[in-house]
Formats: sequence, structure tokens, C-alpha cells
Amino acid sequence: MLSRAGRLARFVVPAAAAAVVVALAVAALRAERSHRVAAEQVMRDYAGVAATEFIRRTAFDVGFNGYQPVAIALARTAAAGEIRLPPALPASSRALVDHLFVVEGDAARQLAGGPAPSWLLPWIRAEAAHVPPDHDSYFVRHRIVDGAAATLIVVPLDEVGRRVAAFDVSLAAQRPFLQRSLDRGPLLPDVVGDGKLGNDVLSLSYRDHAGAERLRSGSGSWPDWEVDVRFNDFFRSVLEDSHVRVAIDPAVAARLLPGGLPSSQLPVLVVLLAGALLLGGLGLLQTRRELAFARLREDFVVGVSHELRTPLAQIRLFTETVLLGRAASAQEERRFLEGAARETIRLGHLVDNILDFSRAERGVLDLAPAPRRLAPLVDQVTRSFQPVAARRRVVLAAELDPEAGAAVDEAGFTRLLLNLLDNAVKYGPEQGDVTVRLRRADDKVELAVEDRGPGVPPRERAAIFEPFHRLPRDRRSASTGAGIGLAIVHELALRHGGSCRVEDREGGGARFVVVLPPAEVAA
Repeated sequence: MLSRAGRLARFVVPAAAAAVVVALAVAALRAERSHRVAAEQVMRDYAGVAATEFIRRTAFDVGFNGYQPVAIALARTAAAGEIRLPPALPASSRALVDHLFVVEGDAARQLAGGPAPSWLLPWIRAEAAHVPPDHDSYFVRHRIVDGAAATLIVVPLDEVGRRVAAFDVSLAAQRPFLQRSLDRGPLLPDVVGDGKLGNDVLSLSYRDHAGAERLRSGSGSWPDWEVDVRFNDFFRSVLEDSHVRVAIDPAVAARLLPGGLPSSQLPVLVVLLAGALLLGGLGLLQTRRELAFARLREDFVVGVSHELRTPLAQIRLFTETVLLGRAASAQEERRFLEGAARETIRLGHLVDNILDFSRAERGVLDLAPAPRRLAPLVDQVTRSFQPVAARRRVVLAAELDPEAGAAVDEAGFTRLLLNLLDNAVKYGPEQGDVTVRLRRADDKVELAVEDRGPGVPPRERAAIFEPFHRLPRDRRSASTGAGIGLAIVHELALRHGGSCRVEDREGGGARFVVVLPPAEVAA
């Protein structure tokens, strides 16, 4: 018998094991998530390297090959006495100039471009009036007008800044410079991906300082891997506040990271966790069943002890009475000896039940069925049980079909019927009646034992054939039992190729039925 601490430990250990598995699964998920976050950050860092290289190339090209030649040309022509855009100026630089103005004091004249927007000249006058004293060859200003980006380049033409040339930038003309930055070669360094990763693995979007997209490269869209990098103050802020968004195709992660991106282990961990919880639950269920079985065995030991003690006490009482010569007459002495013999039969029946149950549990219950007529055997067993029934003044009756035949093992069938009779007499009322019926019905032979007891509730009718099971009402009653009699009936019925059941008896009580396959018996 397990102690309370032992029983508690058998529940705590599976629960603790399941808790450890859950904790390990959570830790694994956290580690996998941390690994993936680190790998994703590395991918974004590579995207940032590509974005920075694009900014470097574009800012250099736009600054030194785009705006700066225009500013230098305007300053040189002003020094020569005629402000103009020289023919030798590269076409790509000339295309950047949208509207060109010269402001001298309050006077302003337009040198190039079509009709200027109304906001442009006031903006130029305002900037000409506030030329920075530490100005360089030109300075840049940005605005957003009606939601669109506008860039103004102001070129001071004298030392005091009273005369300036200014032009607004055609932002559409920046595209050739942007495209050249891509066409020049891979934005990723050669050491990344062994120099075999071109710009086709990138998704790039350049946007001006108003957020309008001016260039897109690559057809992929990987927002989870995207970085946004601003141009900031490159080359006199020509492209200040413009920004570029770059993402790297996750498909090339294996060429950038050892082992590539870690795949999600969540499905595997969920399956393992579910399996662990299932095993833990099964362990707890098994522990619960073992504890219940242990309680049943304890009840069995108590029941068997009581069953053994009662006939042994009766046998001792009867035999001591005779041995001590306390019988009043020879007739009374014979009655005492008959009582001892009757209790011996009960004791032998109980011992046989225990032995049969033990053999059935170990799988060594050997039977040798042979075809025979059952009526003589049933009649013989019923008559032999009369002394036991007489103790409770129970009347045994038999209605037997003499032609009913089946293949049975004589000892096994006898044990089956004795258990049914013992159960009927034990749980039926005193001075009641028990009827044994044997009949053929179609393709089966039915043996039924009917009593006048309280019956068996429908929900308990399957359970009473399990080992050690007793009805709740019987556990609290004076009727005792080992809880194996009906289990032996069930086992013997199966070993004979049949089945057993319990149902209500007409007029009250229980009707236990054993169904066997019929067998032809020679006359």
C-alpha cells in the first residue's frame, strides 16, 4: 500500500516532467526567435550597406557632374561679363536647370526656361536678400510646394552677394544620374556573397524630399527586410532629405549567412509539446488508474479476508462443539458436522475462485471444451449448491432443456455456474428464490440465473464484470465479496466462445445470462 507521500509523488513527477518540457519548449522558441531576429538584422545591415553605396555614388555624380558644373559655368560667365549657360556644358547638367534667373538688387531677369511658377521668383528674391556671409560657390534650399518637392540652387556672382544667379532644379532630370548609380555595378561589396550577388537581388526605391518616388529597381517586395536611409548633407545638401529604401531578397540569405535564415521550429515544437503533454496526461491517467486499481486490490484483500474468516470461524465453532462433547444429542452433533461441511464447500468455492482468477490474470487458465448435453451438469451443480442456499433459506429451482448442448469444459462450466448461483444467493433476499434456466434459442444456448434481489442499475451493468468491482450500495452493506466472481464468469464465458450479460428479471430482480454457441451431441 502506497503512503500518501508516495501517491502524491506519482502525480507530481509526471506533472513536473510536463512542466519541464513546457519550459524547455518556451526556451527553445525564445532562442529560435532571438536567432531569427539577429539573422534578420544582419540582412537589414547588408541592405543598409547597399543603400549607403547608392547614396555615395548618386551624391557624388549629381554633385560633381550635375549641379556643380552649372554653378561654376554661371560664375565664370559672370566674371567674363555675360551670364549664360555655355554650349560646352554637358547636356545632363543643362537638363537639371528648369528656370534660370539673375537678380541684381531689385532687378530680376529670366535667362532660361519657360514660364516660371508664381512662387519661384519671390523665393529667389528672398534667398538673394539673405546670402550667407560664408557662402561657397553655391548653396541649396529645399521646399515642398503644393505637396511637390522643389529645390533651388543659388550662385552668388560677387563677393557681397548683391548679384546672384538662381535656378530651380528639374527633379525629373535626376533620373539618369540615379540610374547610373545602379548601372555602375553591384551595390554590395565583392566580399559579400563572393562577389556573385548583383543588383537583381535588391529592391530599391529612391524618393525625393517630398516622398515622391523617382526611381524603382527590382520587382520584389520584402517590407520586413527593408531599410530606409536618408542622403543627409552630401555635397552641399543637393539631395538633402531625399532617401532610398533597399531590401534584399530573402532567397539569397543562404549566401549571406552561414546556414541561411533559421526556419521556424514552432510546428515541430508544438508537436513535441503536444506529445509531451499527451504523455504527461497519459502518465497521470495511468497513475490514477494504478491507484484506483491498488484501492480495488485492497478492497479485494479485505473482502477475501472476510470471506475466508467467516467460514473458518463457523468450521472452528462446529468442530470444537463436537470435539468438546457439547452437542445435546447425536442429531445435533450431526447438524454441527453438516454445518462444518457446508462451510467447507463455501471455503473451497472461494479458494477455487481465487486460483482461477490468478490463472486467468497470468494467461494460464487452460480449458478443454468438449460437446455435451448441459442439462445433467447444470442439475448436478444446482443440487450440490443446495446446502449453501439452505443457509439463507433460499429455494433453488431449475427449468432445463434436456436437448441443449454446447462444447464446454466441465470444471470451467461448473465454476461459471457456481459463481452465478453464489452471486444470486448472496445478494438476493433471505427466504427468496433463485431459478436456473437452460434453453436453446435459434443458433445459441442460453443459461440464465434469476434472483429476486435489488437488480443492477443500467450504468453499472458493464462494470460489474470487471475485476474487483462492486456496486456502491454493496460496499456499504453487510454483503461481502472479493469482487472476482463475475469477472471469472465473464472470462470463462469468453473462453467458451460465448458472452454474458445482466438484465432485469420480470417481476423484479436480476437475470444473469450466459450465451454459448450450440454443439450437436450424439444421442
